[in-house]
Amino acid sequence: MIDQAVVDNLRRVGVDLEQPREIEFFLYCPTEVAALQAASELVDRGFETRVSPPLGDEKWLCLATIQMMPDVAALMRLREQFNSLADLIGGEYD
Repeated sequence: MIDQAVVDNLRRVGVDLEQPREIEFFLYCPTEVAALQAASELVDRGFETRVSPPLGDEKWLCLATIQMMPDVAALMRLREQFNSLADLIGGEYD
């Protein structure tokens, strides 16, 4: 399970999992309009966002960050939300 692996890696490098951390989420979008739509939706959910143009793979990046506890259950819920948003805009969550 990828979310468990993320938390395990954080623990391994000495991150205090009892403290909120800034966590980054990467959403790749087919167009600038889709990236801006995703960013707007994520801001409404409490994320800070930045939209960046393609660097060669022709996909726009919507980078979303939020302060949160690095908890497996919370990361799993967010993965589901990001996958749903990606499906809605024709993008890809990484």
